[in-house]
Amino acid sequence: MFAPTFRKRYRNSKQAVALDLEEVRNTLEHATSEKWVVLVRSHIANSRQGMNVVFSDAVIDVTSYPDMNELLQVTDILISDYSSSIGDFALSGKLCLLFQDDLEEYKSHDRNLEFELEDSPFYHFHTQADLCQFLQNVSEIDAKANSDAILAFYGTHESGKSSLILSEMIAHACGKG
Repeated sequence: MFAPTFRKRYRNSKQAVALDLEEVRNTLEHATSEKWVVLVRSHIANSRQGMNVVFSDAVIDVTSYPDMNELLQVTDILISDYSSSIGDFALSGKLCLLFQDDLEEYKSHDRNLEFELEDSPFYHFHTQADLCQFLQNVSEIDAKANSDAILAFYGTHESGKSSLILSEMIAHACGKG
């Protein structure tokens, strides 16, 4: 899935996308010998105008789908730019990629980043060529290890048992445990 974040400059116009999603799909198909479909999700604040993407049977606009979390569950690789959804997706143990062809413009017109990308474990790319070169070897990438590094970078210590732990704490506090 390709899911870029909000851009102020596209509030009333189509969001420009410098990423050729057909080329990304073709690169993945060549690298894995499997068929791929690219889901495209515009940020809700830019969704009315859409993006300048050519949609097809293999590049599908899912912007109107109401639940981003459900889309992330069926996604094998998430390509975003500055969206916090990439941190959520890291919990899946699947491959998270950042495509940032407009980094300086984004920082000067939209928002600053919370950290320097070079200091983070994120795979990030500034050109289509670099992204596609990386994807040519996607089968060799340890997505789980990278996701774990991202979660550690954020200070996340998710065990998958937080509800159980919390219910035990409540039961203990109520004298039931």
